[in-house]
Amino acid sequence: MKRMWIWTLAAAGAAAASGATALAGGSVKGKINFDGKMATPKKVRVAGDAFCIQAHQTTPLFEETYVFNTEKATLCNVLVYVKGPVSGTFEPPSKPALIDQVGCQYTPHVVGVMKGQKIQFRNSDATAHNLDLKSANNPSFNEGQPVQGMVKDVTFANAEFDPPIRLKCQVHTWMNAHIAVFDHPFFAVSDENGEFEIKDLPAGNYTLTVWHEFDRFTPVESEIAFEVTDGGTAEVNFTYQPPK
Repeated sequence: MKRMWIWTLAAAGAAAASGATALAGGSVKGKINFDGKMATPKKVRVAGDAFCIQAHQTTPLFEETYVFNTEKATLCNVLVYVKGPVSGTFEPPSKPALIDQVGCQYTPHVVGVMKGQKIQFRNSDATAHNLDLKSANNPSFNEGQPVQGMVKDVTFANAEFDPPIRLKCQVHTWMNAHIAVFDHPFFAVSDENGEFEIKDLPAGNYTLTVWHEFDRFTPVESEIAFEVTDGGTAEVNFTYQPPK
């Protein structure tokens, strides 16, 4: 099996598609099933910051390395995207994407944007946060956001999704997020139900692939071919498995 490297802003791909110059055709939707024991996410030991401690006195904070919908037996925060070049010219959406720092956590955890699309990093907490972004194809930066309400606007000029860009907070070590940058708008992130939808795909044949940050989870099929017809909706479901 081929191994692939890989909100809520899960609808970023659909929103981005509104900026495409290619004619709208159809859509593809599906879910990310999980075949195996769905482990409980690890509880974060919140310490060292009075604001964060207060914010989670009654509501625990959990790591987001893996998030399941146990009722539906699905996996959330999986990046789903059309692989390979897509014919047409696509303009980035004018609406910025957003990563907020709220409750001492980056929200959403996985974000998809188009290159040239503005992304805003905002601190909504009454405590200092940090943006430590390490990129392979775009400029990296490491700077603080010490004041509540601060916003940093960034535009990535180059595609970077395999793997996505990693964002960390050096003040609160449990905080991290992932940013995937594409040169087309046909991507999504599986939502709280483990479901996704990519709209406005020109009619044709495509290959869909996935990425999840916990690389010990592997998809049964890392790539699935499908066809989109004008006005039609294709259904593609992936299944992840835990370590053998």
